[in-house]
Amino acid sequence: MRLMICAGWAIASLVAASFRVLPPDPPAAPTAEVRVRVRNVFGAERLQLHQSYTTLPGDVVELTRYAYYLSNLRLQRADGTEWREPRSWHLLEVDEDGTSDFTFVLAGVPVGEYTAIGFAVGLDSLVNHGPDRAGPLNPDFGMFWQWESDYVFLKCEGYFQKPARELGAFVYHVARDGCYRPVTLPLAPGQLVLSAGAAKTVEVTADARQLFGGFPKAGLTLKLAQADSAASIMAGRNAAGLADNYARMFSVGKVLSQ
Repeated sequence: MRLMICAGWAIASLVAASFRVLPPDPPAAPTAEVRVRVRNVFGAERLQLHQSYTTLPGDVVELTRYAYYLSNLRLQRADGTEWREPRSWHLLEVDEDGTSDFTFVLAGVPVGEYTAIGFAVGLDSLVNHGPDRAGPLNPDFGMFWQWESDYVFLKCEGYFQKPARELGAFVYHVARDGCYRPVTLPLAPGQLVLSAGAAKTVEVTADARQLFGGFPKAGLTLKLAQADSAASIMAGRNAAGLADNYARMFSVGKVLSQ
């Protein structure tokens, strides 16, 4: 009998436990939204295909294709901690219709003040050689070397004007892991402070003129209107020099509230 009573108490305790009211989940941490707007320019002008521009070394060039990958977008706090965008890779391509501005929406960013924005030009080795081929990584976009199993991080193609005014062609395809370039852009104090539910836009300028060099500490300066010019770069040391140049293309402009 005693055993039956004990068993009954045990069953009753289990039933009571199953109906016990659990404490509510803690409230979700407040977040905000950040939009990153990348403006592609050439010097002081908006970047457009089939338009003449003058490089810093003095060449007149006309771009017929301009595309590159940005990846691993992140926002950095003063204490060095970071928020990172998941599955972060974006293909930016200036098209025939004149599209040269691109906006990425970063949702779920924790509130607080951020002191820098960062990203990389190119794709890190895990993505570069990984199995994912969806979205902007689709080889149909023409940014993948099948024979190398590598992505092309930047394509810049077009024409340059020779001394006799005839046109020469240039082709720059920058690829391979050694040309992956992280970029960190500091923000002014108080420039990006996020409150719960807020939406801010960070404007980033990407100056394609820097790709051709001609500025202090350039990785490579391209003087196209010369007999020994590097009008075709596909890999190697010159590609690494171009990668150093494109790491310097970017600057932060305004931070706007929505």
